[in-house]
Amino acid sequence: MEGYKNETNSTLTASPEINWITISVCIAAIVITVFSLLLSIAIFLDRKAYEKTRSFLLLNYMFNYTLFAFLFYFRYAHVKIFTDLQASGCYAIFILCSVFEDGALYFLIPICYDFIVKYTNPSKHDSQSFLCPQIILTVVLWVFIWIKVLVMMLAYTSHKLNPCQIDLDASALYFHFAIVILYVIVLLVYLGMLINISVNNRGNDDTIVPLRTIITVVLVTMILYAIHNILFAVMYGGLMAKLFYSAFLIFLIKFIVVPFLWLSDPTIKQSIRTLCSRKCQSSDDFSPNELTKLN
Repeated sequence: MEGYKNETNSTLTASPEINWITISVCIAAIVITVFSLLLSIAIFLDRKAYEKTRSFLLLNYMFNYTLFAFLFYFRYAHVKIFTDLQASGCYAIFILCSVFEDGALYFLIPICYDFIVKYTNPSKHDSQSFLCPQIILTVVLWVFIWIKVLVMMLAYTSHKLNPCQIDLDASALYFHFAIVILYVIVLLVYLGMLINISVNNRGNDDTIVPLRTIITVVLVTMILYAIHNILFAVMYGGLMAKLFYSAFLIFLIKFIVVPFLWLSDPTIKQSIRTLCSRKCQSSDDFSPNELTKLN
């Protein structure tokens, strides 16, 4: 969120002169876009190593995160560097980035559900029919995210001198905080179930390692997301406006750290190795003798 209006109608926004934020955003966006795309390609090419449901959910999550990382630059750096953008362009950037930002949060829900069903009801998870409810849940989440973002955008107001400086009305912020609370509660429930499954399967490395990965991803996402919104709520109350930088730093850390946490999953790690070995093998196929013959 770029800014908000408090009860005194004053506006709190990041200053475009804060160079360290812009530089950090540019570097983070490049690194995470490339890394998320690498994960997406690795999972897609090695999708037979996963169950159909899990490969679908992971690809949806990683592809969404790749787009979020790409648009992250435009929302948090580009609009501050190029302040002469049209209002329509600014709104398009904010809408698309908000959609994929929410997707990076909400698409953890079907992944958690997939893990829970896999270890509590294996027969249901292994059946072909389990994929359909997960697809439906994913589509419902996509629709919910778009509706939520568009409803929030109705409460945005932009400045005439700088249309990319967008503020959010108080009523929309209350709606946002209500959704945040519900989301954290859902994650807490799933987290408790995943930890319980992990305890019951203690000693089984094939089960524990993937569970530890999803538990770590959910825990880090939930904690940093909650802290970021708590700081944002404090800023909205006008208590400490300087917390903007702390809130954004927490948000930036979550954005950078979460994709790398997936590397602790043994299947994803193996997919990365398979992708790298394919690249090395394809480069080795063109030996000096073959290149001479081609010439």
